[in-house]
Amino acid sequence: MSRPDPEQLTMAREGKKVVLVEMDLRRPTMNALWGKSTAGLTAVLGGKAKLEEAVMTCQDSGNLGLLPAGQTLANPAELLNGPGMEEVLGSLRKRFEYVLVDSPPVLLTPDTLRVASLLDGVLFVVQAERTPRRLVDRALRQMERGSVKVLGLVLNRVPERSSAYGSYYGGAYRYSSKSGGAGTA
Repeated sequence: MSRPDPEQLTMAREGKKVVLVEMDLRRPTMNALWGKSTAGLTAVLGGKAKLEEAVMTCQDSGNLGLLPAGQTLANPAELLNGPGMEEVLGSLRKRFEYVLVDSPPVLLTPDTLRVASLLDGVLFVVQAERTPRRLVDRALRQMERGSVKVLGLVLNRVPERSSAYGSYYGGAYRYSSKSGGAGTA
């Protein structure tokens, strides 16, 4: 596997055994970011590969693994909703301290909600200035009805101009408050 970004190694560098699981079987992205593999989650769930063969280990850290999606599928719901997904997650939990799952959007694919209910918790990621609040509310209600434990919400791609904390200028961290005050740390 190619070298990951430092942020992806944080827990692994602290000595924690971590695996990233790409569950977006329709539009996978991890293979392109981390390098190709011969097997992935689809091969494991389809009985064509063993889990041990499909999990790649990062060269920089024996503590970080990746289970890529594998072959792209037009309709992966049958694979993800079957008992094999529970078995894969159970096996990964025995081998790793943290199993991090990257999934497709909860409102676009019904299998996302099903698999999310098998996890210990979910960090719900929302794109700033793009995801309408009504869709966020709808997704959170669906997860609640599906017995998904939402641990928190991550707001990503926040434009610098709209950040409540301001930005970095010349090495100083600038922030402002709604009352108009500003400061530098």
